[in-house]
Amino acid sequence: MIKEKIEYLEQTKAAIRTAIQNKGVAVQDNDTFRSYAEKIGQITGPSATQTLPEQTILIANAKYSPNGIELVWADVGAAGYKIVRKSGAIGTGVEPPQNSADGEAVYTGVATTYTDTSVSVGNRYYYRIFPYNSAGQFQALEGQSIAQVDYRDRSGQTTVGDLGLGDTIKFGEFNGSLFTWKVVDTLDKGKGYITVAADQNLGNQQFDAPENASGNPNPVTNRKSQGNNRWLYSNVRQLLNASGEKNTWWVAQHEYDVKPGYASSLPGFLTDFTEFEKGIIVTKTNRCVLDAADGGGSETMQDKIWLPSSYAMGLEISLRPFEDDHPYEAFTDNASRQYQSNWWLRTINGTTSASVVRVVISSGALVSNTASSGYIAVRPFCLIPTSAFIAWSDSDNAYYFADDSQRNPAS
Repeated sequence: MIKEKIEYLEQTKAAIRTAIQNKGVAVQDNDTFRSYAEKIGQITGPSATQTLPEQTILIANAKYSPNGIELVWADVGAAGYKIVRKSGAIGTGVEPPQNSADGEAVYTGVATTYTDTSVSVGNRYYYRIFPYNSAGQFQALEGQSIAQVDYRDRSGQTTVGDLGLGDTIKFGEFNGSLFTWKVVDTLDKGKGYITVAADQNLGNQQFDAPENASGNPNPVTNRKSQGNNRWLYSNVRQLLNASGEKNTWWVAQHEYDVKPGYASSLPGFLTDFTEFEKGIIVTKTNRCVLDAADGGGSETMQDKIWLPSSYAMGLEISLRPFEDDHPYEAFTDNASRQYQSNWWLRTINGTTSASVVRVVISSGALVSNTASSGYIAVRPFCLIPTSAFIAWSDSDNAYYFADDSQRNPAS
């Protein structure tokens, strides 16, 4: 009980300290609660003509310039702007400034642009901006804007937008193996991303387990024994988009859902991706035709990692054009679709077979199988942004994300 009270007092003191600092009053490490009370008395609340300014958005130019790091922000009618910086070597765990007194004040003034020339190549910098009123008072901490910059000479680096069809980029790790991805579509560069397909797969796994849950069997007969062909609720969709160790990532998606066997033997696919990798993957809105058992029609959902539709693979062009914007450039015939094994798509087989899913076999042809089949591979697809910096690795004959210092040997 005493320990909990001490922890509560420390948390309270830290909160008061931050509030006082954000009002422009200095605080010392050895200040007591009595000192805080005196300092609070020094603070003058904003009058009708001294309201607190709105927060602005701080943007850093990510491209390297030997002249320094350029910062820009929108004018929100503040009396002025204060920018605080913290830094550390790339790869270290430096944290952004917590308040206006945490870090080095590199700018105070009325302009809406600033170039920080006191920077060194090879460092990571965090900047936080504090618009203030005529009394020198800031908004509360929650609204403050942060910009992060890895400041490095990018000679020899390029961007994802410069990649072409068939180029490879290596990122992500699953069960101890780094994944190599091949560019399979560049037609969306104008929208800011390209499509990549993994060379590896997650092994042969069920699309969805039989849904004959104990005491609550699925009323759709085929799904009781053969699983669910609906991508939205499939076990494999959850596997591909999950971060979590074995036995932790699976959560029932509906009342008839049943835990697949691989939930106990495999981690979620994104578990060992770095935070940079998970953050940089572009979220895709996927469209799927529905079976009559689900009311027919179609539905949409958002995924980081997904399986392509038959239409995207250059198959069923006249039947399923709804499921993707266009067929992917790389897949024009069976030869171009050939792969190391048979693998799942997300497209259902017709609209009256609630447990059957489309499959591309190793020869590149299209077939179908029941969702509960455990003999078909899971091959991930995803979108990556054209703006991301990449560097070439001779040892792997592939590109890496240049900013992912946690794992990238080219950083």
